Amino acid sequence: MTILTPWAGVLAALWAAAMSAGLVGLDGTALWMPLTMPGGERAEVRGRALALLLLITPIALLLTVAGVLAAPVVDPLPALSVLPAVLGAGATVPVWVSLLRVRPVPDPRHPTAADNPTDMISVLVASGAAVVASSVPMAVLVWGSEGLRWIAPLAGLAAGAAAWWGGAWLADDRLANRGAEVLTAAGQHTRPPETPIPMRWDADWHRENRTTAWALGLLTVGWIPVIPQGLMVLVFDISGGWIVASHLDGGARTGAAAAMVALGGAMLLAGLVLWGRRPRPAVN
Repeated sequence: MTILTPWAGVLAALWAAAMSAGLVGLDGTALWMPLTMPGGERAEVRGRALALLLLITPIALLLTVAGVLAAPVVDPLPALSVLPAVLGAGATVPVWVSLLRVRPVPDPRHPTAADNPTDMISVLVASGAAVVASSVPMAVLVWGSEGLRWIAPLAGLAAGAAAWWGGAWLADDRLANRGAEVLTAAGQHTRPPETPIPMRWDADWHRENRTTAWALGLLTVGWIPVIPQGLMVLVFDISGGWIVASHLDGGARTGAAAAMVALGGAMLLAGLVLWGRRPRPAVN
């Protein structure tokens, strides 16, 4: 277990991000305030993201330093390189996910231990974004030459900054374009109705719900380039006949695997954006 000690801060940041992916459900109708002010949506997103960053970063840094000191025989560079990527993704992506999948509680003014607005999909998306961002510095450490190890912390910072910007952009877009829908969902005492999805092929349904159909397709297929074609090669060096990167060597292998992760991430991102913009059934 000593090998995991320097990763204490990374794991704490990952856990905090995952558990913050449903906080909008606790706001109730108080969410109307940023929607009535010019630029309020952007300020609301940046404020939430900055608050998460200021809360998580000191704890994660403290645990990371303590872990490095407690296990001096373990190389601290991987954990130190991955930490900024996790912090960047963990600050803004949960804000977007909480706006995308609002799970209201019966009484936001007096929440109880049973009022948990976070669901498993929200947790997976928030933590998955941090894992994808972490794959950039890990790829440098695993597949880069010994002389390029010093680039890993810079790659982690760049990945964290990119994840921060991407999550903030998505959250801004969601709150600006679907603010009334988010407010309505947060103010309800029960979950809003979901778009019914047929269990068998229905040409009429697909014709009327193209956005939902495309979102489901991208969210289903997008995991293939991310995990088996990308992360399994970058992290575990797994090869196979159908894995594209396994037929290449050296930098080409790393580049192909990283490109697969980027492709799959783009597909999943597009699927999530489309899912958030899918038509909703009318509330009676």
